[in-house]
Amino acid sequence: MQKETSQLIRTGILVASGTVFLIVLLYLVGKNENLFGSGFALRARFTHVQGLKEGNNVRYAGIDLGTVRSIRLLNDSMVEVDMRMNRKLRGVLLKNSMVSIGTDGLVGNKVINIAHGHAPSELAENGTLLPTVKPVDTDKMLNTLYNSNQSLNLIFHHIEQITAELKSASGWKKWASDTTIQGKINATAATLEQTSTRMLKSSELVYNVLSDVHNRKGMLGKLISDTSWANQTEVLIHNLENSITSFQQGIDQTNQSIEQLSSSIQSGKGTVSMLLKDTMVASDLQATIKHLQQSSQLLEENLKALQHNIFFRGYFRKQNKLMITVKPDVDH
Repeated sequence: MQKETSQLIRTGILVASGTVFLIVLLYLVGKNENLFGSGFALRARFTHVQGLKEGNNVRYAGIDLGTVRSIRLLNDSMVEVDMRMNRKLRGVLLKNSMVSIGTDGLVGNKVINIAHGHAPSELAENGTLLPTVKPVDTDKMLNTLYNSNQSLNLIFHHIEQITAELKSASGWKKWASDTTIQGKINATAATLEQTSTRMLKSSELVYNVLSDVHNRKGMLGKLISDTSWANQTEVLIHNLENSITSFQQGIDQTNQSIEQLSSSIQSGKGTVSMLLKDTMVASDLQATIKHLQQSSQLLEENLKALQHNIFFRGYFRKQNKLMITVKPDVDH
């Protein structure tokens, strides 16, 4: 009885041990642990792991050659990821190989991708911290796609409205059937044709003028290309400059004369200054003028006296009669 009990206990311990071993083996295989070979560890640090979990694959050149061993938070802005890599990468992986977080497929699990490094660089060893690339934010990308989709929907809606308006009677058909619009278009086309014709004629005239100038024809061509015309023009300009100089000299002399006359008047010298400033001369002129007025009055009185004189009365009467007889004939 005791012998059977001890066998049952041994059998139970064996089954339990085998079960535990099988469970551990399945766990290690599930995490891609290398049970029969020597692997090595690598590290990478990210600001955001985007849902990366322990046990996710690590790929090098698109090949699964490792797994995520642990993920731990270093501080409020940094996460460190420990990776267990296959021994095949020893002697191949460089220290400047870039690590990034990607997705297995479109909406699959997260994976870590390791890109090829560039020589010269040392080989990665156990515990090497590899440089990382900022991961693409899938949520922002999806948000951007959503906004783009909304904008496209709005654009398609507007295009649909424009197409409906063109199909309606108030749209394309109305424009196509409106004769006034067609007439305006024809008039515009005719105006454009006239304008182009005038521009062509103008360009031909300009070309002819330039051709005449080039061939030394006409006044402009001679002025530009003929040296004799150029010399004559220079002589004419020189004569004009001399004439202007002489005229300016005459003006300067006149100004000097005026200045001298003004200075002589202000200084009290000369006849003009005497006439303008000497009060004695002015009074003498006034007296002379007064005597002349008195003499003219006496002369007029003497003439009147002669008219009434007996010796000259007949003469003045004859003159009056002649004037009276001649005056009607002149008026007639």
